[in-house]
Amino acid sequence: MARFIVVHNSVPLRSRFVTVFLLVTIWITPRCAHAQKENYAWHFGKHAGLDFRTTPPTPIIGSALNQPEGSASIADRCTGKTLFYSDGKTVWNKNDLPMPNGLGLNGDQSSTQSGTIIPFPGDPSKYYLFTSDQGGYSGPNKGVCYSVVDMNLNGGLGDVTIKNVLLLQPATEKLTAIPQPNGQGFWVLAHAFGSNDFVAYSVTAAGVNPTPVVSSVGSVHELDNNNTIGCMVASPNGKMIADCVYGSIGVLELFDFDSKTGRVSNCTSLTTRQTYYGLSFSPDNSKLYVSIWGDLESIYQYDLSSHDPLTIKSSEYRFPDVTVLGFIRPGPDGNLYVARIDQKTLGIISNPNGVGASAIYTPEGIDLGTGGSLGGLPNIVDALNTKVDPKHEAARLTILTRDSTRTITTNAGDTSEIILQILDTVRGAENLNSIDLEITFDDNVLTNVSCTPQNGWSIASQSSALGKTKLRITQPPITAVSPGTIL
Repeated sequence: MARFIVVHNSVPLRSRFVTVFLLVTIWITPRCAHAQKENYAWHFGKHAGLDFRTTPPTPIIGSALNQPEGSASIADRCTGKTLFYSDGKTVWNKNDLPMPNGLGLNGDQSSTQSGTIIPFPGDPSKYYLFTSDQGGYSGPNKGVCYSVVDMNLNGGLGDVTIKNVLLLQPATEKLTAIPQPNGQGFWVLAHAFGSNDFVAYSVTAAGVNPTPVVSSVGSVHELDNNNTIGCMVASPNGKMIADCVYGSIGVLELFDFDSKTGRVSNCTSLTTRQTYYGLSFSPDNSKLYVSIWGDLESIYQYDLSSHDPLTIKSSEYRFPDVTVLGFIRPGPDGNLYVARIDQKTLGIISNPNGVGASAIYTPEGIDLGTGGSLGGLPNIVDALNTKVDPKHEAARLTILTRDSTRTITTNAGDTSEIILQILDTVRGAENLNSIDLEITFDDNVLTNVSCTPQNGWSIASQSSALGKTKLRITQPPITAVSPGTIL
């Protein structure tokens, strides 16, 4: 979303009851940045993948990945084409070949969320790949580590420059990332094993802060290795965390998350069932979905809109299936996708914001071509999803009086149209000097802002940073202007 703020407006006006549009349409076009197309290329399962540049998404053929559980993949933020992907142990480039230094990472094929990829704050050519090891089935738990991928290397195909920097050990198989509200970084959230500690690492342009924010809340993840299994996800707005445990503890819990501080708080225990596995929030943050990897082949929906624990629990709605289910992940198209183990199709939840049966589950929702579904889907950063609307959304910002400050919010897809108008009078003998605008984006994008010059109007200066663009718009010399003229 874009929020437009007139920071300073030196506009002397003479009172006559006529409207003149003083500024032509401004086109806001997000540049290669966050919240664009990083999640458009999915690699998962048995040589499977989906390309979200088409509607419906097209199966990806020839992926090198053969992964029973979690995977991580990232696409070019501008084009949506695959950059690289990983099973937590190997990093493959867009040509489906291992990067030269991309072997031997500390994730694991049997880890629920074996990896997640986030853009490197302040350097668009680099990415962090965080990995989470399995819970102790095939050897000692290696915990949560991070590596760095530099796409400038190997002729633009990328290579790993920093590898397996240890952050947390022992750890569960849970790993998720949430953007920080200032647009300058991320929180990477893990869960310790043997305690109830959520562990949040701040990732900014200064690097990964090795001293985490620790929140001791919710159930203790302990005892057998099965209690390391199960997903942890953040809501798209970054205000909630959901966590489930597959093993004997068998809990499904909901928490508040403060994206300013990294703190997790206010545990709401929803239900207790063993074999919980996949989790996803709906795109509008109002519903929570959880899948069963076991004998009760089902997806359960919980309506969170009441914010009341008893009401949330009583809202449980079941979507049945006939096969074992794994991950649930939101696609850039607004649907939720469900891993169906040892199947050639993924399930699709369409209208996932709907209550109960109005959210439609289609078990054989999309065919995977030559690939196959296993337990996992890419462990994407949900907040980086953008549902692209081909229509330009228009919004109007009105300056009613001299030196006024107004804000407006518009839904931004790939482009948005914003009209600034100054009401109350036509230009008179007073000289209109310039208008300074500050445009801030809640989803922390970089933007290109262009204004088609008409009758001498132009942008005198422009500067952009993550989540913010500043403009100075100059005005032409005083001329005779007819009422209602668009300048």
